[in-house]
Amino acid sequence: NIVGSAGYRFVDTEKFVLGAMLQHNSSSLFSPVSYVWPEENENLPDKATRKRSDTRLAVYGSHDFGIGKLAAEIGYHYGNFNYYGVNQNMVSNYGKIPTQHLNDLRLNIGWSAEMERYELSYNVAVNYNYFGYANGYEYDMKTISDVKTQKENRLTLSGCVDKRIKGGSSVGINAV
Repeated sequence: NIVGSAGYRFVDTEKFVLGAMLQHNSSSLFSPVSYVWPEENENLPDKATRKRSDTRLAVYGSHDFGIGKLAAEIGYHYGNFNYYGVNQNMVSNYGKIPTQHLNDLRLNIGWSAEMERYELSYNVAVNYNYFGYANGYEYDMKTISDVKTQKENRLTLSGCVDKRIKGGSSVGINAV
C-alpha cells in the first residue's frame, strides 16, 4: 500500500509561476471468501484480492502581465482496479478476473483581471476534459462478455464578474 504526494515549483517569482505535482494512491487487500459473499462461498475462489491504484500528474503555470493574469494547467489521471468479488463461475467462463482502467485528461486555461476604476474583477476560462474507461463488461450470474466502453469529451467556457462593495464583500455573477 502506497500513498504519496509531491510537488515542485520550478519557477516562483512575483510575475511567473511554473510547477508540477504527482499524487499516487494504491492498495491491495486480501479478504476471506466468507467476508465477500458468505451466501455463495461455493462459487468464489478460495481468496479474493482487491487491487486499486490511482495516479495523477499535473503541470501548471501562470503569468501576471500587469493588466491581468493568464493561468493554465494540464493534468492526467490514470486509475485501475479489479473486480475482486466476481462470482467464480463467471471468472471461469471469462478466463480471468476482470479489471478496469480509466483515463482522465484535463486542460484548463484562464484569464483574470481587475478594473480598479470600477471596482470590478472578472475572469474567463476554457476547460477541456476527456474521461474514458478502457474495458467494458456485460454480465449475468454465469458469464462475462466484453462490450464497448464509455468515453466522454467535455469542453466548457466559463466566466465571472464581481463588483466590490463595502466591508470587503463583493457581488458577482458566474456563467458556465
